[in-house]
Amino acid sequence: MKTVSSLLMVCSLLAMPLCAGTQTENYGIPVLPAPGKVVIDGKFDDWDLTGGIFACNNVEEQRDRHSAWLHAMYDKDNLYVLARVKTQKPAGSRQLRLLMLTGAGTPSQLQPNFSCSRDKDGKPVISLSFEPPLRNARDPKQLGAEQAYLDDPDGTGYTQEIRLPLKLITADGVSLGAGSEIRVLFILSFGWSLDAWDCFMPGATLERTY
Repeated sequence: MKTVSSLLMVCSLLAMPLCAGTQTENYGIPVLPAPGKVVIDGKFDDWDLTGGIFACNNVEEQRDRHSAWLHAMYDKDNLYVLARVKTQKPAGSRQLRLLMLTGAGTPSQLQPNFSCSRDKDGKPVISLSFEPPLRNARDPKQLGAEQAYLDDPDGTGYTQEIRLPLKLITADGVSLGAGSEIRVLFILSFGWSLDAWDCFMPGATLERTY
């Protein structure tokens, strides 16, 4: 299937956490058209996985212990995000943050920030905030956002699948499609100050501290 020009493009530059190993540096992520109906169940048999990026904070030591393959797809109404995670941390440490920017440099610019995790009872929770805050709040659940987790059979990780309606992340009356741009930073938290950050702006020099 032909890759669509980056719908999800890149993030703003942010200071990176301390690390002693090689960090992945992906510049953009291809967002593919969904091949059919996407069921949010934590499975990925309905996904096109050809456009994923690998994210890890220390490839030499953590590739098989704390890392993730990240994927994105879209249809006319939704953006889909899939994280295939390897981790040795407890189930309560499962959080993926998406720091986004849509309509960059235009009057319709919005900066939606999502936190996708589970509550103390293990139920999936998606929270949304905007910078600056919107006058009228948007409730992810009421507008159709959904996520699901599924543990790997061998106990080495899990899958996190997320659906975000496009109307959650764009200004009123603005539509997105092939050729549109969303800037995004993925922050995957493994718990205990262990994170992986990825998806950077093409051509930018990253600020690394060792």
